[in-house]
Amino acid sequence: MMVSMVITIALYLCISIDAFSPFFSVEIRPSYFWTVLDESSFQKSFISSLSSRGMGTLHAKNRRHDEDSSLARNKARTCIKQFLTQRSVQSFMHVLSEVRDPHTVQWMEDFGDSKNLHLFHGIGALNQTRFYAWDSFLIELANENQKEIIISTLKKSCWSKNNPYVEPEYVEIQVEIDPPSLSSRILSVREQLAREWMVDLKIISSTSDQILESYFSNTMQQRINEDRDEKDECPVDFDPDFGDASSFLPEQRGVFDRIAMSTLTNTIAFGGVVSPLRRRNLDLLILLSTQESIHRLMDQMMQDSSMDGTYNWFRTYYSTQVHRYFDGNQKIGRADDFIEGLMLTPPCVKSEGGKVTTVDPIRLVEKILDIRKVVVEEWVDIVSNVSKEHIDMRRHLFEMQMKKCSTPGKVRNSSENDISNLEENIEGHFQ
Repeated sequence: MMVSMVITIALYLCISIDAFSPFFSVEIRPSYFWTVLDESSFQKSFISSLSSRGMGTLHAKNRRHDEDSSLARNKARTCIKQFLTQRSVQSFMHVLSEVRDPHTVQWMEDFGDSKNLHLFHGIGALNQTRFYAWDSFLIELANENQKEIIISTLKKSCWSKNNPYVEPEYVEIQVEIDPPSLSSRILSVREQLAREWMVDLKIISSTSDQILESYFSNTMQQRINEDRDEKDECPVDFDPDFGDASSFLPEQRGVFDRIAMSTLTNTIAFGGVVSPLRRRNLDLLILLSTQESIHRLMDQMMQDSSMDGTYNWFRTYYSTQVHRYFDGNQKIGRADDFIEGLMLTPPCVKSEGGKVTTVDPIRLVEKILDIRKVVVEEWVDIVSNVSKEHIDMRRHLFEMQMKKCSTPGKVRNSSENDISNLEENIEGHFQ
């Protein structure tokens, strides 16, 4: 009797969770889609028991809905327009920190509900539920009223520092924050980043062609060196003037040559002023384009029944690696680390539904790189039209600022002059 009651309650909870899954999926991480598809042996047996009772159709329908909603979240996460807004805000906050304005930085972090946003190195930093479009953050920021922050700081004393008979004195400083002005300046930063990304995205496309080429070349050279080592010969001829010749050995360069960052360095060496986070932006662009390419590849394989074995294997592999390489605050070069790890994974044979499939990780890497070139080309067209997209928003911001300036009784004090000078200094970093 107790066993039947437990089974009935479990069955009821399972149906309830499936029925209301769209309401619980809001707070799930963006990588949930690729994880939820991994079903344990218990889940598979439980689903088969539901199918025998005529309830498998309900579960399949809800799972299809979960997949569609998760695909939508993944698409929003890898949206280049959203990411451009994120990096524009972070670059602007970085410049504020450089000119010693941590108070505005703190206010912006509180406004976006993102702690240490200016130090975050990753994708999907902004709240996608709250800021669902590329301009949501800027519009909501522009609609904020002018803020005043009172800062209390210790007043310098002419007495000795550790005099116990002197009472500490504090002075209050008023700092005014004009959100529409912040939004307008972030737009200027966004336009400059868009111009830079037109160059950076082309670098990603050109260097993608050399990844597999350098991989095969390094692998071949490593085998030649191993044969030479067996014969006690010097693996590589090098100039004796160099103290450390190990840095020139192919095996010291990794599985493939990572030349995107050096290509960017050579590109901007003879150029003008660049944004302060140019190299970090390139690294995250590589990470974002790689993840978008992976999502598109998995979507293609999911639509092709002949790729079921490869799709299931790669789905499991990606779901176990996504948190390490793509989610949260990341180190430099994580996209290349993921590609390298996939390259070093040995091939395997999968047997499902009477079909035998050979999984070739190198072939998967080749497809990811091919799709990444297509993604980059699409993004170049998108960022080239950023300035045109800003026209309507700039008009809206200008109207809001004119209304505030026409408010009667508005007196401009010295603190406002100081803030206007700070705005000029900040904008000078992006000219």
